[in-house]
Amino acid sequence: MAVSGDATPLGRLTLARLALGVEAQRLAMDEKKGRLMDLAAANHRVDEVAAGMRDAVLNWPARVAGQIAAEIGRDPHLVQTILQEQMHALLLEVADRLDSPASSETDPRA
Repeated sequence: MAVSGDATPLGRLTLARLALGVEAQRLAMDEKKGRLMDLAAANHRVDEVAAGMRDAVLNWPARVAGQIAAEIGRDPHLVQTILQEQMHALLLEVADRLDSPASSETDPRA
């Protein structure tokens, strides 16, 4: 009875080497096509997006306080102050969740 080539140690090594070569070619192609990004550049981009989102959230109370105040018949400054306090509390809660030890357990780089 003949033994297949991948059942021997040499066959398995040959197959693994072939698979690594194919993966290296795929990564090279992805890099050429711009599908891959340097980790530092990716982290920088995530920070930029997060800062933009934070700024939008922090500016929201000032944009909508007047409209809300008019609809409920309250002082616009009071409504804006309450909304800003709530937004700051929300952002702190989100930051705490992102910085918690549990989130670093799932991050293989941590």
